[in-house]
Amino acid sequence: MSNTSSSFTVKANENDVMDGINSIINMFETIDQPVFPRNIMCASYNGFFPVYDLKQMYNVFKRSNFQDCRISAYPSVNENSMLIPNLSLLDIDYDDDQVNSNGIIYADQLNKTKVNKILKRLQLKFGIQNFMIMRTGNGRHILIPFLFDTPFEYVQEMRDILPYLISRSHRKINNIMSESFLPFAKNYLSNNQADKGNYPNFASIFLRVPGSINMKMKFGVAEIVQMEYEWSYDKDSIASFGDLHPSTKLFYDFMHYMRLVAGRQLERKYRFKPRTVNRGSIYKSIEFLHDIAISDYRKRVLWLILAPYAVNVRKMRSENAFIWIKQWANKCNQTYPFEPGYNIDQKIDYYITLAEGNGHFPLSLDNLKPDEWQMKAEGKISLSEFIFSKMGNTSVLYDASKGGYQKV
Repeated sequence: MSNTSSSFTVKANENDVMDGINSIINMFETIDQPVFPRNIMCASYNGFFPVYDLKQMYNVFKRSNFQDCRISAYPSVNENSMLIPNLSLLDIDYDDDQVNSNGIIYADQLNKTKVNKILKRLQLKFGIQNFMIMRTGNGRHILIPFLFDTPFEYVQEMRDILPYLISRSHRKINNIMSESFLPFAKNYLSNNQADKGNYPNFASIFLRVPGSINMKMKFGVAEIVQMEYEWSYDKDSIASFGDLHPSTKLFYDFMHYMRLVAGRQLERKYRFKPRTVNRGSIYKSIEFLHDIAISDYRKRVLWLILAPYAVNVRKMRSENAFIWIKQWANKCNQTYPFEPGYNIDQKIDYYITLAEGNGHFPLSLDNLKPDEWQMKAEGKISLSEFIFSKMGNTSVLYDASKGGYQKV
């Protein structure tokens, strides 16, 4: 039976649709999203378009016979948007093979079991207690609200990564960290069981309205979208930064993921050389760097130079690499103290783990651009100038025409 013919046998209840709309809008208000203008979609129109109040939204859905009613999870996106990733959608579809071999009822039971396991993981591992569950007819949607109060680009622990996230050719960099959280959260929170063909961003996530009709059925006739579990509008029950970090690994692992992304971008930018290249002179300068204190770029040096050098060149075990790098950190701290409360041990552990995971060799000092690595306390010279001057007890200047730093 086609979806067109099935529409005559499925009729939405107007009150249920209105309740579904209100449930979604009330959550927008609870997590401090502006409600209108808001993009919507429905069966009677191609693509999405904005509505400006609740009455207009409802009337558009009604004219569409409440078919394929969806509301954007985020306000309209423009080039200056700085949105907060405070609503996640986990799309858990039926298993096609199970539907074809054992039928839709059996596949639905398997899907429900899978969703229950994900919910148990959300509650036990992350302390996430507040969510909505909708049965769509093609599977189930888990909607998770967060009470984040700022874009991730403004979170201190994540800001250091931003300079290395090169904007993709067709996208702005201003909200790249926050938007990257959406696909990460989809995979991480669902334990990689959400729809793999869906790469969410702020503009693409649309929420089906409970009580409306899903006409885009993969396995049969049109069906009413059913709310199986309603979320709570109590802010105290919605996870925020404080609830999820540091008590869980959600943000720690997200930062790890973004550093891997940044590392790949940086690798393409600076063209890390193959392992077979003789890098003796580079290693000599890194050994010298380890023996001196520097005032600036210490996290960057730890990430791009010392940790990969210790792990992937000197082949140190992680505990030995930690001791070796901590010796350098202590020298720096004695001369130029770290800010109060800065956990250098945690940073060293993190970057050692990162170097073990990506296998990258250290960045060559010759590849450091002088204007991006200026050492303020050392007289506003670059890190490379500072190191090479100390090594050779002579002046060193950068000469791009000669391919790097040259003794004078």
